[in-house]
This record gives sequence, C-alpha cells and structure tokens, in this order.
Amino acid sequence: KYEQVKKNLENVRSFSSSEQSAKLPIYTTHTLLVVFQSVLKVGHQLLWMIFNEFLKNAAP
Repeated sequence: KYEQVKKNLENVRSFSSSEQSAKLPIYTTHTLLVVFQSVLKVGHQLLWMIFNEFLKNAAP
C-alpha cells in the first residue's frame, strides 16, 4: 500500500515538472483519494482493535 502511495507521489512530482500540468489537478486529486482511502482503512482497523479491547475490559 505505502509503496504505491510513494510511487504516486513521485509521479505527481515528475508530472508537475513536465508540460502536462493541465492534467495535474485531476491526478493530484486521485492520488489524495488513494492516500485517504488507505489511511481510512488503517484507521478503521485501529479503531476496531481499540473498540474490541475496550469491550473486553468493560466486560464483567
């Protein structure tokens, strides 16, 4: 996952230095969405683990 994100960021950098800067906003938005999705996925798993621990500790 993180390798893909890093690759996307590198692509964005090479994009902005080329003449295709007209496509850049769209591409950057896509990259941000990909990053956001992976962060959400990891965050969701973390929240779920914390929630399960909380339930275990709260159980009498």
